[in-house]
This record gives sequence, C-alpha cells and structure tokens, in this order.
Amino acid sequence: MHIFRIKTPFYMKHLIILLLLLQGGQQASAQLNHTDREQLIEAFGRALIEGYIHAGPALQMSTYISEQLKAGSYDTLADPEVFVRRVSEDLRSISKDLHLSVFYSPTVLPEYNGFRTQISGEEKKRMQTELVKDNYGLEKAEVLAGNIGYLDFRYFAPLEFSGDTYAGAFRQLEDVDALILDLRNNHGSMSDQVIPFLCGYLFSSSVHLNSIYFKQKEFTQQYWSSEYVPSKKLSEVPVYVLISGKTFSGGEELAYDLQALKRATLVGHPTAGGANPVAPVKVNAHYGINLPQALVINPVTKTNWEGVGVQADTIVLPSLALETAHRLALKKLISENAVTERANLVNLLENMEASAIPLQAYTFTLEGYPTASEVYLSGSFNNWAMKANAMVREKETWSVSLLLPRGIHEYKFIVDGRWITDPGNLQAGDTAGTSNSILRL
Repeated sequence: MHIFRIKTPFYMKHLIILLLLLQGGQQASAQLNHTDREQLIEAFGRALIEGYIHAGPALQMSTYISEQLKAGSYDTLADPEVFVRRVSEDLRSISKDLHLSVFYSPTVLPEYNGFRTQISGEEKKRMQTELVKDNYGLEKAEVLAGNIGYLDFRYFAPLEFSGDTYAGAFRQLEDVDALILDLRNNHGSMSDQVIPFLCGYLFSSSVHLNSIYFKQKEFTQQYWSSEYVPSKKLSEVPVYVLISGKTFSGGEELAYDLQALKRATLVGHPTAGGANPVAPVKVNAHYGINLPQALVINPVTKTNWEGVGVQADTIVLPSLALETAHRLALKKLISENAVTERANLVNLLENMEASAIPLQAYTFTLEGYPTASEVYLSGSFNNWAMKANAMVREKETWSVSLLLPRGIHEYKFIVDGRWITDPGNLQAGDTAGTSNSILRL
C-alpha cells in the first residue's frame, strides 16, 4: 500500500485526506511523448471544468495549462513524475489551492467512487498495518506539569482503526485541569468522522461544527460533535491548540471549529490555508487529479480558511508555542478559585518564566522589488509558513521584525510567490537539496 502525499512548496509534504490504494497491474510507459502530454492536459482540463468546486478558476486553470502546452512549456517533460509536478505547480499558481494536484502511478489505479474509495477487507488489513506503525497519527499523549493534558496529533486516521487508540488517550487524560492539542505538524484527516468524535470530548452536548457542500450532488451535509464518547468528557477544562504553517486541511479544520465556537485559544502561527475537501479523479489507468469538489461552510463565520489559513489568538514562533500555551494554561488555572494547590502552580509558573528561552529582536530586510505585490518571510523559525510573516515596503526596502531565540536560523523570502534567498546575506546552507540563507544570532 502506498500513502500518497500532495507535494506543496518545497518544504512541505502534506498527508492527503484519503488513501489511494494502489493495486497491482500493468506498468505504465516510463516516458511521455507529445501525444501523451496532449491527451493528459485535455483530460485534466476536462476534469477541472466538470468537478472543481469553483467554476471560474476551473476554466482559468484549464485554459492556462492548455496554453502552456501550446507554448511548448511541457515539451521536455518526458518523465511522468516531473510532468505531474510541473502541471500541479501551474494549476496552483492560478487557484492557490493547496489541495489541488495531479498525480501519476506506475501501476494501474483502482476505480474510485466519489469521496469514498471502495476498499476490500484485505486492503483494510493492509491499511491498518501501515497506520499502526505510527500509532494512527497520535505522536504523544501525556500529562504535563500542573496537571495539564497534552495530545500531539500528526494526522487523523479513520475511526474504524484509530477509535480505541484515541479513546484510550482521552481516558488517560480524563482528570486533567487543562488540555493542549498540538496540531503544529498535523497534515490532515483521512475520515470526516474523526473531528466530530474528538470534539465530542470537548463539548457537554452535540454542537454544529461545520457543513460541507458537495458540488456534484448539490447536497449540503452538516457535521456535529459526537453526543456520546466512551469515557469522561473534558467539556469544562480550558483548551489550547498549537498551530503552525505546517498545520493543514483536517488539522486546520479542528483548530478553526474550536476557535469559531470560542472553545479554544490558538497559539502559534497562521496555518497553511487548505479547506476545500478533495477527492481523486481517475483520468486514465495511470494518471489522476486530486480534485477539490466540495466547500466547507462554518456555521459561525459563514466561510472557511481556504487561502488565508487559521489565525492564532496568541502569535508566537511555532517552536515556542508549547511553552507559551503551557504558561497560559497555568495562568488560567491560577486565576480559578476552585483550583487546589494554587501555591504549587504559582511556583511552577515562576520557574517556567525564569527559565524561558531569551529572545532577541532582529529585522529582516530585502532591498529592491518595488513592483512586487507581496513579500513574505519564511524560515525554520516559523515552520516554513508561506504567509505567517508579511514584509512591509518603505521606499526601496521590504522589512519585518521578529523576536528569535539565539542559534542558527534558515530562511528565504517569497516575492509574489517566488522563493529567493537573501541577496544581502552571503551565508547559505543546504537542507534536503535546497539552498537557504543562514542567520546566526
């Protein structure tokens, strides 16, 4: 079994909402010729117009890749993987939709049935074998100092596999006085039932979390938190959610839902901004398109986080988000009259603040680019978020100031969507084959 990941800008590999289970079959040709590329571009364009959630951008994308084909931009792309990567980048340059991509499989793709792939019993066993290796996405469950629960979810696995594990984690934390949900590295959900289940622990009764409009069926489905959960609820304890530029899709949804319902305080940096639910569309035996075909509508905000990300209530570097949330939780508990052992909590908080990582102010500058529409700073300090730190232009200089811990930081500038190293900084490093500028504080 292969777990497909959408390749977004160079620093992220997002776990797609669903698994594409590859079945054995005839191998595809290793090289593409002009006729192959022509047929694929036509098929991708047709799929976009028929299924993409927004009609206008669908037509724009279809037209754009057709023009790129005619202009010869794809003529040298004979390798299937290189070809689909380039087409995906071109599609997202128009739509800005991080869920959208085209893909290639060397073996024959299975048949899909809308948002739900038909999965055999044998394939389910293989899927569970893969998912259990990383504990269904649950990286850590523990009680922090001050009786504060902590759960680190890297993704959300289908409840039929993960339910017992997730319920066991909440059972372990059922007597905590506050809860921290770490979604800084959460890349999404593989089932639409997981978030309602998790939220069932955080509300005393069922609440409307969101609605999803499905374009092809012209149908809107509501999602409510679970009324029943198999252990004690944490509906009265304060909740803190950690987010970053790597938080994507289903991870963003959970953070957004809790924030909209005023059930949690979000700590960290803005998230990636991928809201539209995606389903695979098979265009031939070996190629397909991960196509957003539905629209999330929050009942409170009447919109979603597509393209803008989920915003933090308390903005701090992602690397400092856990420490910050821990201190916020302690301060909240200290202020509550019902909390016992208040003196112990005060002592704990004072010790944490005394040992907090010292921060130093630093201003990043970029000279020139007077015609640029937007410039952002992205780096190791903000989890390589694309739009977490906007730079402001004054005359001929773009700048942004941050508080950073001492150490080595890698970074780049994003000028109208194009990633560049700092031309004013000759110090450079190479991480995973990518050249980045280096800052030493």
